Amino acid sequence: MISPTDFQSGVKYQMAIIHQLGIDHTLAFQFLIFVFTIVVLVNYVFKPYAELHEKRDHQTKGSEDVATEIQRQAEDLRAEYETRARKVSGEIKTIFDSFRASASSDAESVVAKAREESQKILEQTRKQVASELAEAAQKMQQEVPALSQTMSQRLLTNKQRVN
Repeated sequence: MISPTDFQSGVKYQMAIIHQLGIDHTLAFQFLIFVFTIVVLVNYVFKPYAELHEKRDHQTKGSEDVATEIQRQAEDLRAEYETRARKVSGEIKTIFDSFRASASSDAESVVAKAREESQKILEQTRKQVASELAEAAQKMQQEVPALSQTMSQRLLTNKQRVN
């Protein structure tokens, strides 16, 4: 068993250790200040900070989801734009080809009409030339006897003069 003197010497020893550690009668006040400070910090600093941090994380994840959705929508719109652009391009090509074909057929009809008119003019000109040639030949045949008679008379007159 421990004697009371041993107990008292052990208590003194413990008190000496406590005194060396700097623990005295202000320990209770320090402990109360510590607890009060922890409560204040938890309620007014750490808890609002944690809530704000959680809110920010939630917004960031929400923003990432929104950004992903917007990016997906942008891809969908780009694909739709490309599809429409190809469709419009095809329609434009079809319209252009139809106009080109129409213009080509119009050009061919104009060229054919011009050829036809030039053939008519050429035929008319040939007929006119043939008619004028026939008329000139007829006039020549009508004038040949008179001309030959005139020539003969002149030759005779010139011969008589020379003689």
